[in-house]
Amino acid sequence: MNITQTTEDYIRNHPCILDSLSKGLINYSALSRLINKDLNLGKNASSDAILVAARRFKEKTKNITTEKQILAIAKQSECEIKNKIASIVIEKKGYGEELLEIENIIKKQKGIYYAIEGDAAITIIIPEKNVELIEKKFKYSIVKKNLNLSLIMIKSPESIENTPGVTAYMTNLFFINNVNIYEMMSCWKDTLFIVDSKDIGKV
Repeated sequence: MNITQTTEDYIRNHPCILDSLSKGLINYSALSRLINKDLNLGKNASSDAILVAARRFKEKTKNITTEKQILAIAKQSECEIKNKIASIVIEKKGYGEELLEIENIIKKQKGIYYAIEGDAAITIIIPEKNVELIEKKFKYSIVKKNLNLSLIMIKSPESIENTPGVTAYMTNLFFINNVNIYEMMSCWKDTLFIVDSKDIGKV
């Protein structure tokens, strides 16, 4: 067993530990015991060996994007919120023309329309007032429908494209504030989140 690699992989897979390690806020003895326990390494690895590996890994964190860089991007970003949004999942059966027709109707009303295509289904993000259009066209193909949602669009500077960890930082904020993300999309500088409207205050 490669204790060094095992320790580094564990820390990388736990962002909160990685962040604390890079800031020098880690109790190495406690961390080594935690890694040993979580990975059930037992007698195959001594806490001292894990501790040494963690200390060495801290030096490598200097090359990791810092929170300061991410917050600099956040401060330059703009946030736009749209309420009364619906998310509808339909079976994927080659509905190209029908969906295009609905998109054109909504766009003429200056409403939002997003389609996320997966392997077996398509998720449509539209204003609640237009849900009836989907229900009429795809009555027997609707898999799931969520109402009372809000769309949060974060418009960031171009530097987001070459700064690792920005989206991870955002999603972690949702997580620690107990806000569920129904859908998430991105297009170059824009990052979009769909959440329950009751959570907008937290957002």
